[in-house]
Amino acid sequence: MQASTRFTMLRLHRWIGLVTALLLFIQGMTGALLVFRDEIEGVLHPEIVLETTGSRVPAQFLADLAEEMRVGARVDRLTFGRSSNRASMARLKDPAGGSFYVALDPYQGTVLRNGDITAWPMELLFAFHHELFSGKVGTIIIGVEAILLIWLIGFGLLAWWPGTRRLRQGFRLARGTPDRLVRSLHRTVGGLLAVLLLVSAATGIMLVFKTSIGDMIGAVAKPAPKVAARQGEPLLSLDRAVALARARVGNAALVELRLTGNHRQLLTILFDDTRVLRGNAVDQVFVDRYSGAIVGRHHPARLPTPNTILDWAYTVHTGEALGLLGRLFALASGIVLLLFSVSGFWLWLSRTRQARAKCNAKSTQRAVGPIG
Repeated sequence: MQASTRFTMLRLHRWIGLVTALLLFIQGMTGALLVFRDEIEGVLHPEIVLETTGSRVPAQFLADLAEEMRVGARVDRLTFGRSSNRASMARLKDPAGGSFYVALDPYQGTVLRNGDITAWPMELLFAFHHELFSGKVGTIIIGVEAILLIWLIGFGLLAWWPGTRRLRQGFRLARGTPDRLVRSLHRTVGGLLAVLLLVSAATGIMLVFKTSIGDMIGAVAKPAPKVAARQGEPLLSLDRAVALARARVGNAALVELRLTGNHRQLLTILFDDTRVLRGNAVDQVFVDRYSGAIVGRHHPARLPTPNTILDWAYTVHTGEALGLLGRLFALASGIVLLLFSVSGFWLWLSRTRQARAKCNAKSTQRAVGPIG
């Protein structure tokens, strides 16, 4: 590569890095912590780790119990999780749109812990990682940041590439000043682990812009059924609706219930789908709580290849696709992103200081004039 081209690549790499440094630092730090979210939550809130004792209480009882914890709020999500020794979690929405979380013992039917999002540090961290506390705007910012990260890595690799004959030289660490050491570490680690960051950025883009990408590649959209509210007509209990759905789609572990509509008349049931290789695959069944009729279904095993590709993005992004090894890779991606943002900013500050020092030296020399 010509020197002028390499110089241009380095400048583009530097300026994209400066623009995204703070966001990359945030995403790296929060992403690294979220890799072991369940384990950290168990340490922070030991009361949500349970002894499995007997059968579970009805889901409707848990939902009603959760709503007693927040006057005027309604349950819109009840999560059972995939581990039998973890508390169930209810998310409530109040009329103002705020969220409230209640951890419930599904065996004893008791409240273990409750509070808004600030009482749940890992939930707070996830919200920050996912949308920067800014809703849809924050999510789009993160998506744009992921696109810029791909360009950042690409320009960095092109500027770093020493050629096949001098490849070993590209991984040598420089000795001497701290700046030289940091620069060589930044370059060498970038050459070694760029693939991890590229995978993280690409899957992040797929998660943020899933609908748009799905439309472009021919993915089937998830059903969006509507159930009109019927004044005075009673709703089926959550357990009855789940039982009717199971009678039609087969017996499977219950993962989550989602309730929508002014009267919570539409129930989305997420069943664990063990027929799909992806570990977090769920069979989503949409049920009319007035009649018990199934008004929609989103079954991973019956979806086309574009959907499968998009559905794998989350498990690859979080590392769950490869079990513990994959989670360690995801952890490494977060840590490397964190270190790159810090070391890159360090190098920019160092370069700025050196440039100012040279400028000041020249100004002083001009002011003093030639000696002799």
